[in-house]
Amino acid sequence: WRLIEAHARGGPSDWSGLLVWYDAEAVELMADARVLVAGRLVRAEMRARADGTRFTLLAAYMPPQRTSRTPRQASEWRAAWHALEAAVAAARAAGELVIVGGDLNAQTLAAVDEWGAYAGDSDEWLDDLQVEHDVVSAASEVEATYVQRTVTDAARSTIDHWLVGREHL
Repeated sequence: WRLIEAHARGGPSDWSGLLVWYDAEAVELMADARVLVAGRLVRAEMRARADGTRFTLLAAYMPPQRTSRTPRQASEWRAAWHALEAAVAAARAAGELVIVGGDLNAQTLAAVDEWGAYAGDSDEWLDDLQVEHDVVSAASEVEATYVQRTVTDAARSTIDHWLVGREHL
């Protein structure tokens, strides 16, 4: 196994940080991975050893949705989503097989509807990303990936994703 790291920038309120573990016997890293956003977004050019398929992995840990943000949080949130969108756009424009994997801290609009939740700004960005670049969730859009139980109920969300170009499903 091998590890790609994107360290957080630091600071007592910085909860970011991204680790990508991959099986080097199954997948080959073709060049050094590039950190696009510290602690949030990594781009790795990879090749499946079984059949030689090359792909671009965009591993992400996006900032959490909040109903209100400090100016710094708002800036970091915008920077992370803009960087992800730009990386997907560049890979798709180059004709690359792109895979976005990670905790996007966002749900598809189908999941928002399923859970009867409010669509936040990250959910809207995810929807825009999917529509504008024709990428779709490779897993269930409505199967809970995070469940927080309370005494009376359980809050569910689908914030972990594997997104690929529609043509690869």
